[in-house]
Amino acid sequence: MKVQYEPVMLGVLALFLGNAFLGIPFFSGFPIDILSGVVNVFLLFYALIRRRLFRLQMLASPSLCYGVGFLFSILVFLNIVPSLQNLFHMRADKNTRIYTLVFSIVFLIIYALFTYLWKLLIRCVFVREENHQAEKIREFNSAISKTLDLQEILDKTIHVMKDLMDVGNIYICMQDAPGEPYRGVASDQPLSDLAFAFEEENPMVQWLKDHEEPIIYRDFRYSVEYKSMWEEEKHQLDKNHTRYCAGLKDGDNLAGVILITSSSSKKRLAYDEVEIISNITSVHLLLSKMQSCMRMPVLRQEPMN
Repeated sequence: MKVQYEPVMLGVLALFLGNAFLGIPFFSGFPIDILSGVVNVFLLFYALIRRRLFRLQMLASPSLCYGVGFLFSILVFLNIVPSLQNLFHMRADKNTRIYTLVFSIVFLIIYALFTYLWKLLIRCVFVREENHQAEKIREFNSAISKTLDLQEILDKTIHVMKDLMDVGNIYICMQDAPGEPYRGVASDQPLSDLAFAFEEENPMVQWLKDHEEPIIYRDFRYSVEYKSMWEEEKHQLDKNHTRYCAGLKDGDNLAGVILITSSSSKKRLAYDEVEIISNITSVHLLLSKMQSCMRMPVLRQEPMN
């Protein structure tokens, strides 16, 4: 979605305006170009981390850890060299061998320490949550591989989404046969009303057929597809405080539609939730299992006929 890149575009705009305002007498003597650069940096980091424009596991890659450790080691080493010379009463021109040995050992110790601390910081602060999500999705993949019960597969899909995201209700709609509506078949609330359906010609359904990523409903409301929907279809989505819509696709075939509502009308959008939904709905085993389960009743009826 384009909205993910809004902070980056705003940062570029702030940088441009900051440099453009340098020629205005009112800003004479004020470092507005530096201020705009700081704003751009903050917006860029916000986009990278909060809007998930890259995966945080990249920060824990071995090459980056070694590179960061090396840079910090050089900075610290250059600052402590005078103190070490005074402490050991050594000079490079007189104690060459000892000087080289001692300072090499000190540099290696500093390098190893900073590399370890960087790995520890990234894994504890940034990557731990993503590793937790990946582990949950692996468990989900393993669980659905052991069953052919469609309802159990749907329940496990809903459960893993509720476990990883702070959302309201989750509804799954399935299509019995090509051309038929997508009817509600499962929800996280046992008493939820599932007496609703989406026609195959619904513009939102057609959008999910043509795209791989989930719909952020707040952004979808400004699209041409939303404007072409019937008012009754819009009302059906609005009254449930729809937050995301995702398709269960197997190639070009849209087997089902997932509706995810917001737990609060004031809750802010979390772009990591979009990534979680994409990771779950793109599990190939989930899609193939659903297709197999939906074909089983037909296969059982053929010998009887």
